[in-house]
Amino acid sequence: RRLRAIRTLLLRAACLLPAGVLLHDVWNIDILHFYGVYLTLAALFFVFAPTLVLMLSACVLIAGGVLLDLLPLSIPEAPFVSPLGFLVDSFIDGVHPVFPWLSFLLYGLWLGRQDFKNAAWRRRMMAMALALFGVLELSSLGLTSRLLLHPIEALSEHVGLFGTSWTPDPLYVLSACCTATFVIMLSHELLAFARTQNKAAWLRPLISTGQMALTIYVTHALVGVVIPVRLGYGRDMSIELVAAYASTFLFCIVIAATAYRFFFARGPLEWVIRMVSTLPALRVSKEQGPVLTVTEPLLKEQVRVPVTSDITTRGLALVGVVLACLVFTTRIVGGSRATAPLQVGTTLSSLSLTHTRDFHKLTLERAAHITLSTRSGLDLYLELREGDRWIAEDDDSGAGLDARIEADLSPGTYAITVRPFAATTGPYALDVRTD
Repeated sequence: RRLRAIRTLLLRAACLLPAGVLLHDVWNIDILHFYGVYLTLAALFFVFAPTLVLMLSACVLIAGGVLLDLLPLSIPEAPFVSPLGFLVDSFIDGVHPVFPWLSFLLYGLWLGRQDFKNAAWRRRMMAMALALFGVLELSSLGLTSRLLLHPIEALSEHVGLFGTSWTPDPLYVLSACCTATFVIMLSHELLAFARTQNKAAWLRPLISTGQMALTIYVTHALVGVVIPVRLGYGRDMSIELVAAYASTFLFCIVIAATAYRFFFARGPLEWVIRMVSTLPALRVSKEQGPVLTVTEPLLKEQVRVPVTSDITTRGLALVGVVLACLVFTTRIVGGSRATAPLQVGTTLSSLSLTHTRDFHKLTLERAAHITLSTRSGLDLYLELREGDRWIAEDDDSGAGLDARIEADLSPGTYAITVRPFAATTGPYALDVRTD
């Protein structure tokens, strides 16, 4: 059974790796090739004992934090399609590299072997995940806020270890483990409740959507992002418009998945992956000679978990709710919402989950050659306008992934927007220089 399961995982990885490489050519934040790498690694680790898997998860998380802080300074640049470029992108410097995201995979392998039929254990895990999520987010907010009191040169050195931003830092991965655990446990609770009330049918649209995750991922990448951007849409969408667009897309995809699953057993890409991963295997029989057999999925062995008291569960849930409320309240109150008019020199600010861009105003009394640049260690984007007139924009012309704009400006008032190129949060410095 274990050999069949390993074979199935490796065949699925062999499907996802080339698909991800092809998709990466049109969308450089593709994650399918990462899934291929992770399935390959899962074939090695899934036979380990649960306790060992959890210990390895912690070790990888620590190693990932160290690599995040040290290796990017010495990584040689290479094209993604080259062997070196693929390895660097997949293991260290990509969107979801093996270090430290292998820790997330190993945690998932451990979690998947637990006894989900135990309702008390599910509720305990859900409460613990919510409580730890609050602690991690508050810790991240406090640590990154304190960094603003230090010289800006220290930000890129430390914010990667303490933030829960786009960068795959240790707190980010731990926070992701908490939210994933909470959602999984909540889903099981909803399903159990619906079954006791004989109302499981209303969950069918969500189940159908989840069973077509791969097809929906590729659809959202191409139809939801790549094609609109190539057609010139989505260049400068407000956060409200992005939320409306994403909500509409989600609503349509749930309806489409439900309708599709009414006629077909599996999604189109899921069907292809399953067909390839269940190709007949050659088995040698003494009586009949070589015989072709079809692989079967490996049945998971359940691990018994002791039942905890309802008082502990409710207490942890209450702590988690309070901490989660504090997290979002603090972010709303403490975010950089309005900025004072810019002066020549350095301005410190910060982007948060509730305030994803800063709008600065710069007034010039005489013509000047202006240089705008960010220093952050983040992937930031600069935009320069005068009223409705677009003057300049930049992504990575500064140091690392920071932005830089140079322009000859006449007297007047100009609007400067600082926003992340992708989803990222954290402190930054905006330098304004005149010649």
